[in-house]
Amino acid sequence: AILVESTNIMERAYTEFNAYNSASTALPFAVSPKTGTTYYNLSFTARNATTYTFQAVPTGSQISDSCNTLTLSNTGVKGPNNDCW
Repeated sequence: AILVESTNIMERAYTEFNAYNSASTALPFAVSPKTGTTYYNLSFTARNATTYTFQAVPTGSQISDSCNTLTLSNTGVKGPNNDCW
């Protein structure tokens, strides 16, 4: 859910600045969940003016999760597959 929320923030920024890599479009959250025990560290794997991809890297008790790192692009492509979403 936090990756989808981050996507919404990025799309609003793109509407305002016509670019995903504007200074004001920093990653809105660094961990998931936002409070409590961290299960994922969030970051960009790629970002330029017209595209981006977020990643959620498992940490702590999620490290052994079979889905491993989750990704979500500006076009809605999800990784590693939809079974993990």
